[in-house]
Amino acid sequence: MKDYIEYTKGFQWHKKAWYSHFCKHDPFITFGMFIPEKGITGEIQMVWQNISEIQVPRIECFDFKSLALCNDVIQKLAEYNDKNEFKDITEEEFVKVLLDCGFTDLTEYIQEGFNVR
Repeated sequence: MKDYIEYTKGFQWHKKAWYSHFCKHDPFITFGMFIPEKGITGEIQMVWQNISEIQVPRIECFDFKSLALCNDVIQKLAEYNDKNEFKDITEEEFVKVLLDCGFTDLTEYIQEGFNVR
């Protein structure tokens, strides 16, 4: 498996980012291995899809190696299901799982270097 030493475990909460008004789809949080100043490798997303008026979470994975490195997240989600049978995890609860697993919040809450006139 690729050497991930230079990477940071991080996430971006798109609904809370400065650009959220441009996101016209279901809420999602991107997480995985980030290279500082370069972006993400092996993007994984937790997406909340509206099914029968209920927001249901679903993991989408674009790189299985990165998913394997997030085994701690999968374990925490399984524990969450055991404790909260019949209740889906919210975005806030999922962010707490990520933080508990050592992920860094890389969400761009403020647009840097942009002046509105």
